[in-house]
Amino acid sequence: RVGKDDADPLAYDTLPQLAVNDSGEVWLVWVSYEVPTGTEVHASRWDGSTWTPHQQISTTDETPDTEPALALDAAGNPWVVWQGLVDDNARYWRILFSHWDPAEAAWTAEAVASLPPSLEVDEQRPCLAFDAHAQPHLAWALWSEISGIARTTGDGSTWTAPTWIETKDLVEAPVVAADQEAWVFWL
Repeated sequence: RVGKDDADPLAYDTLPQLAVNDSGEVWLVWVSYEVPTGTEVHASRWDGSTWTPHQQISTTDETPDTEPALALDAAGNPWVVWQGLVDDNARYWRILFSHWDPAEAAWTAEAVASLPPSLEVDEQRPCLAFDAHAQPHLAWALWSEISGIARTTGDGSTWTAPTWIETKDLVEAPVVAADQEAWVFWL
């Protein structure tokens, strides 16, 4: 069992994502619901004999964090993206990210990877992949008066301005795959 064993019958873990790097390290991220903080993104690593104590990746607050996606960079370190509200007054979902910093043996602080919180659009269901040049590619679904798919690329700490790659009335979650270049698929 990976998640901590809560005595609270209302606590639960859901939406697991798993990745294995070239060294055989297994990383797991998931959403944990706990009272009173609500839903937060957590992670653990298999050390060869047991799961490390789980660590919370998303900021502890009373806003929901959900739909995590996990990808490994060229060094085999995990990066996690998810949808969340950036503060207690936020009305629209944004795409947030964090990655494992091996020098600090800790997760970086959560940060927004997508549109400014002031725009009236919901961003949901992110997907992340790294190309052969170690560049992260992120795509997600947008819901507003005009819906579609958006994407951005990163350099390790910042992301390019998001661009819309599809506009349509109803979109499902995108899937990102990468080799020499990134590919984004959706229905």
